[in-house]
Amino acid sequence: MLLLILFIASCVALSISAVCGGGAGLVLIPTLGFVLPVTLVPTALTIGTAGSAFCRFWLFYQAIRWDIFKLFLSTALLGVFIGTWLLSYLDPVYLELCMSVFLVANLTQLIGGSKSTAGQCFLPARLLRLKGFLAGFISGLTGAVGCCLIDFIFVLV
Repeated sequence: MLLLILFIASCVALSISAVCGGGAGLVLIPTLGFVLPVTLVPTALTIGTAGSAFCRFWLFYQAIRWDIFKLFLSTALLGVFIGTWLLSYLDPVYLELCMSVFLVANLTQLIGGSKSTAGQCFLPARLLRLKGFLAGFISGLTGAVGCCLIDFIFVLV
């Protein structure tokens, strides 16, 4: 029965992620918290996200901007390590609260219909590195290592 609930929650998260452009891992965190011990939730999310990211990486290999990838990844890895280290010291309740506030704050962009600027602007190298660090940090903190990194690269293609 728990596997059926997890399967249905995964399908719902995939649907929301497909419409919103991401966030399936954040939607699955509460469901995984009921099925698995809290300490295993980030690991389960990481395995699922890594498989998804690998498939997208394989499918879109030719379209990746490798110059941007190198700038972004150089600091993203540091952010991931710091985020995962900090995750082991945070109370999961506070982490869920922060993620909930973050998701609700992003509703304004979803409802407002902001224009996509992908491919229209070029960021300086230091700003790409800063964004890489922040994406890696958030990915490591939420247990979705790899998700933000790959998604960001595809947005810039």
